[in-house]
Amino acid sequence: DGSDEPGTEACAGLSSTLYYCTNEQSDPLYIYASRVNDGVCDCCDGSDEWQAERRQISCPNTCAEEGRALRKERSRQIADLHAGIKQRESLISTAKAERLKAEEELRKLQAQLPGLEGAVQEATARLDD
Repeated sequence: DGSDEPGTEACAGLSSTLYYCTNEQSDPLYIYASRVNDGVCDCCDGSDEWQAERRQISCPNTCAEEGRALRKERSRQIADLHAGIKQRESLISTAKAERLKAEEELRKLQAQLPGLEGAVQEATARLDD
């Protein structure tokens, strides 16, 4: 019945709503209402623990620091993505050039084939004589 957790929504089933953390300067997120005022700082701005002072819990606003780390990671991921795209384009270009080279070599060899087949027939005919 929730009587063992007064003032919180820590008991499952009491509320099926979500709490929105604005987390200014970082990524906003939704947390389960059961995690609001449960003594654990889930939102980087501490907004989910508004009763923290009564419980002597400190929820400092760490959104700026968290946001910087997230932006740095996203920048790294974007740089990796661009590098991967550039490498892929380079590989495609190299493969196209290699294919054209192989096709040209094939055409040259196919052009030589009738003459070589004729030479084989002549040599075979001389051996048979």
